[in-house]
Amino acid sequence: MMTIDVDVAASTGNPGLRAEFGDRLPVVLLDGREHSYWEVDEHRLRADIARSTFGSPPDKRLP
Repeated sequence: MMTIDVDVAASTGNPGLRAEFGDRLPVVLLDGREHSYWEVDEHRLRADIARSTFGSPPDKRLP
């Protein structure tokens, strides 16, 4: 799992992150897609992580 400080990233050359996510922080991306923002439902996030392809070898990913 990876976290990014949007303000730090914006100040070091990636201002697009602030433009894209700045008004909805925190933002959770799962498998490259926006999963949730502002408030994170822990149970939903854990269930979705368990079903995600994040970190799985290609032959073990769920359809």
